[in-house]
Amino acid sequence: MIHNKITDRVNATNRLSYLNPSNRSTIHTKAVAGQVIVSVNKRNGGFTTIILATMLFGERDATSTPEMVENARAGRGEPQIANGTSLFDFKYIRNADCAHVLAAKGLLREFTATELVPEDSKVNWDVLVITDDDPWAF
Repeated sequence: MIHNKITDRVNATNRLSYLNPSNRSTIHTKAVAGQVIVSVNKRNGGFTTIILATMLFGERDATSTPEMVENARAGRGEPQIANGTSLFDFKYIRNADCAHVLAAKGLLREFTATELVPEDSKVNWDVLVITDDDPWAF
């Protein structure tokens, strides 16, 4: 799910258009940064993949997991927004690691290719939204 401070986009992909809810939002800033990086690399022949992920949890996580544990110990372990049907896509940190490795391998494959890489296999200049395909209601 992608939330743009206006609406939830459940099962969204990187192929959906970007909606700009506010020029001051983090969402807008990330979208603009991604557009700048990709456009500069396209002009200069660079190889780039942008990976977007929501909250990560797991081993060696110094932010979200300790905060969730602390909240649970304090009796705040069941956060809810609105009516409890909002979906949020947490990602296990090792799955995010794998996504980065696969993206790097894809970029290397494209950089060293002697023949045209099929469009459905390209990662260069793409924005990849990674997910565990297991959104949680809260």
